[in-house]
Amino acid sequence: MSNTRIELLKKVDVSKPAADKNYQQMIVTHTDLVNGKTDGKKLFDFTAKAVWGTLLAANPGDVFEVERKKNEKGYWEWIGISASTKAATDAAPQTATSPTTSAARPANAVGKATERVGSWETPEERALKQVYIVRQSSIANAIALLAVEGPGITPDVEWVIATAKTFENYVFDGVATLTNDQPE
Repeated sequence: MSNTRIELLKKVDVSKPAADKNYQQMIVTHTDLVNGKTDGKKLFDFTAKAVWGTLLAANPGDVFEVERKKNEKGYWEWIGISASTKAATDAAPQTATSPTTSAARPANAVGKATERVGSWETPEERALKQVYIVRQSSIANAIALLAVEGPGITPDVEWVIATAKTFENYVFDGVATLTNDQPE
């Protein structure tokens, strides 16, 4: 068992996962005041009976002492909750440091957009990184081609860049004309 202190960041969201389900779920967006991390916790009315009513009545800014224990799968379950106050020793909230941060969801808060919690890449950042990787590989392969075809080619930066762009276009578009790629 373990205790932690949380501060609610917004009113809890309660929903029914599906029309055929006879239980409700709650998303608790909060800051863990022990480590300063912003997080989201998904609770179900049938497993979180001890904390459900207290969290339903809670408002943003409310601080709670949460008693928790790990279940058989290794996840923290909230088994008790009591009102508390913020202490001078509480950790400051952590924020993402990436200059390209965008809205993302807190952990466990499926489909809920709030401030970015983690430092993982966005899909846009991942796509841009992939372009950089292909470009770097294309330049390396253009230089390797220069070494093989070297005697007949004037080695200059413009040739390497033009050849690398041809390779890059072939990877992304598949339409570049490569003279050595044509059947005889």
